[in-house]
Amino acid sequence: MDHINENETQVVNPELFEILANAEDDVRSGRTAPMKESFDELRKRLSEK
Repeated sequence: MDHINENETQVVNPELFEILANAEDDVRSGRTAPMKESFDELRKRLSEK
C-alpha cells in the first residue's frame, strides 16, 4: 500500500474539494450531458481528424 504523507494530503484535499464543488454546481445549474451523448460527440470529433 502506498503511503501518503500529511503534507501531500493537505495539498490534494483543497484541490479535490474545489473540483467536487465545481462539479456539484454544474449539476445544479444543468451544465451536464448524458454520458452516452458525451462519448458519441467525442467519437464523432475524433473520427473527423
